[in-house]
Amino acid sequence: MSTKAIHVLLIEDNSDDAFLIQRFLSKSVEVRFNVRVAHSLAVGLANLDKTETDIILLDLTLEDSNGLDTLNHVVEAASEIPIVVLTGLTDGQLGIQAVQSGAQDYLTKTGLDGNLLERAIRYAIQRKQIELELRRHQEHLEDLVAERTAELITINEQLQQEIAERKQAEQAEREQRILAEAIRDTANALNSTLTLPEILERILDNIALVVPYDAAEIMLIESGSAFVVRCHGYGINGNDLPSQKWSVAETPGLRYMAETRQPLIISDLATSEMIINQTSDALWRSYLGTAILSHNELIGFIGLNSLTPQCFSAAHGDRLQAFAEQAAIAILNVRLREQEHALAAMQERERLARDLHDAVSQTLFSASVIAETLARHWERNPEKVQARLTELHQLTRG
Repeated sequence: MSTKAIHVLLIEDNSDDAFLIQRFLSKSVEVRFNVRVAHSLAVGLANLDKTETDIILLDLTLEDSNGLDTLNHVVEAASEIPIVVLTGLTDGQLGIQAVQSGAQDYLTKTGLDGNLLERAIRYAIQRKQIELELRRHQEHLEDLVAERTAELITINEQLQQEIAERKQAEQAEREQRILAEAIRDTANALNSTLTLPEILERILDNIALVVPYDAAEIMLIESGSAFVVRCHGYGINGNDLPSQKWSVAETPGLRYMAETRQPLIISDLATSEMIINQTSDALWRSYLGTAILSHNELIGFIGLNSLTPQCFSAAHGDRLQAFAEQAAIAILNVRLREQEHALAAMQERERLARDLHDAVSQTLFSASVIAETLARHWERNPEKVQARLTELHQLTRG
């Protein structure tokens, strides 16, 4: 049994139902439940302690509140606490509306057992945790975009210094505008319904607007090896990716970026010992790369190649890091969505199993009632007994 208790607030005005639910939870062998009972909505809301409540079990039919209004009041008062609706009603549409209004699950008291209730509680808590994590991640994404926008001022100052040395003030304004638009366009893509390959393709397109390159690739890491998931400029289709993998520990350039967390600039690949080993084409002369980090965890690289020596500058490295951060957000978004979809699929399987269990239980109950009446009618009405036997035969055959 887990040593950490799950604190349950049960809002139920029927004492028998409340006792039965408490009894179900007290028999759990895997989890220790600490149940507090409130016999009205007003009492439940007044005693709601958000720091000591892990989940709320809510009856929609209370003396002081009824229907979805009951759920809406609780959601408004405890938006970060998962809610499982318990009711004697068998209206499936009401259950769908309850989930759409903020509940994590909907259970009918008819046929309810301890195992079903315990699973519903655990899945509701897990789903709410994922929902809150997605919400926090979205807020973090918005903060990060604002932070990167503020950092554009610093990047633009570096641009102005470079262009002042080359006496190209007009070109500086154009590059500043393109950089801001490229980062904003990528940020919009992160908030869209695009797939991960489509977002990575957009990132490579936008990098080309602010950093000149002849070839580029985005690599992810699996079991210590890097492999290409998106590339430009190597003469292959974006979906026809090379199958080769490169050990991060054994490839000097990749190892440098992994250890320093800093951009790597190679002015002349022909004379450098910092081997990247991402392509065998000897025509490439300069390289710029940076690590993709998610919460300080190394998950991949972005690398740019040029046919021109000394093509890349420190400012280019700063810009590439900005896009690497956006790539990390895109990858993390996809992983979180995959976790949510997996949990939703698991819950759907549980729901189908519940429906099948309820249907079988109803059939068995009907069959037992018919069987009990056969003995009473045997001597008085044999014809009726034969009809009931036919009915029982049809019922058991489904």
